[in-house]
Amino acid sequence: MEIRARYVAVGVFTLLVVMAGFGYVWWKARASLDRQWALYDIYFQAPVSGLTLNGEVQFNGIKVGQIREIDVVQGDPSRVRVRVEIGQDTPVHVDAVAKVEPKGITGVSFVQILGGKAGGKLLRPEQPGQIPVIPSMRSELAELFASAPELMNRAILLLNSLNEVLDADNRKALSEIISNVRDVTRAVAEQRQAIGRTIGDAGLAARNLAEASGRLRDMAGRIENILDRAQSTFDKADTAMDAAKGTFSRAETFIDQDLSQAARSFRSLADNLDLAVKDSSPGVASFSNEGLGNLNRLLREASVLVGALERLAWRLESNPQAIIFGDRMPEEPIR
Repeated sequence: MEIRARYVAVGVFTLLVVMAGFGYVWWKARASLDRQWALYDIYFQAPVSGLTLNGEVQFNGIKVGQIREIDVVQGDPSRVRVRVEIGQDTPVHVDAVAKVEPKGITGVSFVQILGGKAGGKLLRPEQPGQIPVIPSMRSELAELFASAPELMNRAILLLNSLNEVLDADNRKALSEIISNVRDVTRAVAEQRQAIGRTIGDAGLAARNLAEASGRLRDMAGRIENILDRAQSTFDKADTAMDAAKGTFSRAETFIDQDLSQAARSFRSLADNLDLAVKDSSPGVASFSNEGLGNLNRLLREASVLVGALERLAWRLESNPQAIIFGDRMPEEPIR
């Protein structure tokens, strides 16, 4: 009974697993059937290595469908037509592009659709039953493979040019250049102390030059101050010159007008004085004969009077009591 019970449990478990598997497949199939699909054709100019039927189709990195057909375009063997089936709700715009990208290092590739600008027009069939075409572009790997032959040719040309440049004569010359550089390096190493002293002297010279520059700046400032003062002096001199010009102008006016008038006045005065002298000549002669003697006597008497006054002033200064009480004899003490 125990063995039969085990078989029954295993059978029930197996039946449940199979039913779950069928349920999952049915759910996926129903979801796939319920979803609306749209077909698009993509024409590639480059090889589509790695693409397979039922391969992935991604839209901006998200799986949205699978590959339905892959064939060569009739009449143009260089082009490959790939028909893809993607969800109808996928926003494929008219400016969307498709390219083939490798999936890791497995060698399998998939179709990558890059969506267009936001708000753009959706890509739809122009007529019923017509399949819209998505423009294609080369992937980075395809670009690399396409440019590989050209790169190889350029590399070969470069190597040939290097071989022509590095011939026997040029190699010898290059060896001599390297030898000369080695000799120069050795000479520089031997003279490193002198070079160090030279660098030190250069540093000292630079410091001295900096100090001299500072002094020159100070001197320039002083010179600028002197120039400012000189400019101020020149301005004052210009003002003085303008004033002198005005003075000279007024003096010239005075000489031309007033001085000539003054000369005429002096000439008239001289004429009047000449007439006065001529009229007073008799009185002057009488004064010379009698008035000068009287004047001499008057001057001598005035000199005597001044001497007496000087003596009186001296006495007042030395003994003012003598003027009031008179001269007194000194009294002798009583013994």
